[in-house]
Amino acid sequence: MEDRNILSENMQYLATHSATSEEAKTQFLLFISELVSQCFLLLLPKNSIDHYQLDEDTYWALNQFLIEQADSLEDAKSTTEIDWDRIEESTHQFHKRAVELFPNCTEKSCHATIDLYEKYLLYKQLYPDSRTNLWEQIKNYILRTGFIFNLEIVQPQTPYQATLGLSKLPNELLMLDDVIAMQAYTLQILQNSDSPLPKAKILSFLAQKNNTDKLYDINKFKKYIIKPLQQVGLIATENFKGYFFVRNANDLKIAHQKQEEELNLQIEKAQKKLRLLKLRGKAMGVAL
Repeated sequence: MEDRNILSENMQYLATHSATSEEAKTQFLLFISELVSQCFLLLLPKNSIDHYQLDEDTYWALNQFLIEQADSLEDAKSTTEIDWDRIEESTHQFHKRAVELFPNCTEKSCHATIDLYEKYLLYKQLYPDSRTNLWEQIKNYILRTGFIFNLEIVQPQTPYQATLGLSKLPNELLMLDDVIAMQAYTLQILQNSDSPLPKAKILSFLAQKNNTDKLYDINKFKKYIIKPLQQVGLIATENFKGYFFVRNANDLKIAHQKQEEELNLQIEKAQKKLRLLKLRGKAMGVAL
């Protein structure tokens, strides 16, 4: 059964595992930011991006939209009929284990976590060769740490903040920045700009939209807003002049070249680490 052994073993660590709510928040926020950027990629050719705000309906709609439109992002779809019985049984085992460990975990509070797991299983059947199954990383985190994502979004105090229940016990609330509105605003700003804009300038515009003097944290902005939009080719940067909206083929080539350079740099760093390990092995008389 899909992940049954991992589920049984790792969810035993719920009471003592060293993972924290902040780490879980980071994982879920990364998931949402990538979900949003991929949906915007599919929406942009047909629609202008208006103001989106994080609420439960929008969250579920984005998940479903990406499943339905994934043919546009994937190279090949499975020709085999979906085995709904297998998905249902795997999801049932997942749900059963969560309820055993959390007697107070209500249907609603477990629903978001169970749905993430179910979406992973469905996408894996639809696109078995995919290397971009959006739900895989968050599924792995759930199985490894046993965190339950208790989705209870309330009305934000500002246009880009919402509250999400996120915890090992379904009663802890943490502030979750609204990456939907932030990404939509950022795209609007860059679409309306005739020249590249640095992060600080974009943040200043965002603060004006939010009617506040407080700027969004620049590191979080780069991680959850800029990077996901770059990864899907909606925005790009060139020679550290700032970020711009990808409008044409030339812009897209610049975006591709930049990402290729970053990938090559990561490969070079990894190869250097391996060379150093081989030197260590040589000193110890171990062939690596």
